[in-house]
Amino acid sequence: MARVWLFGIALGLALGPVYAAPPAAVDEDARAEARDAEWSTRLQDAQLRREDARRRVIAAEAELTKARHRKRPRGDALEALERAVEDSREALDAAEQELPVLLEQARLVGVSPAVLLRFDPDDADGAADASD
Repeated sequence: MARVWLFGIALGLALGPVYAAPPAAVDEDARAEARDAEWSTRLQDAQLRREDARRRVIAAEAELTKARHRKRPRGDALEALERAVEDSREALDAAEQELPVLLEQARLVGVSPAVLLRFDPDDADGAADASD
């Protein structure tokens, strides 16, 4: 029994360096994980900006609709509400264009496809269509 135990220890010590990952691979994996985390944060921020812009458009349109229904305010105040709707729509357009640009930059840098899939609306729509 003691010989089997000693043989197991000797075999583990002999094969340990063979199965250990080389230090360069570990550094590369750590850099890839850090890059993926950084890009995930950037993409998530862009996604949050887009959602915030959508909420602002909805709120501005609701205020304008309410003002038109009540026929108040008029003049400059109504024009200010209309400008707010226009501005919020422009901000939404800019936010919606930002995410695909960032996704393409992330692809070019080599971010993991698993990270990109969470933020790519085209892939999400394709996955939803395939499941129907």
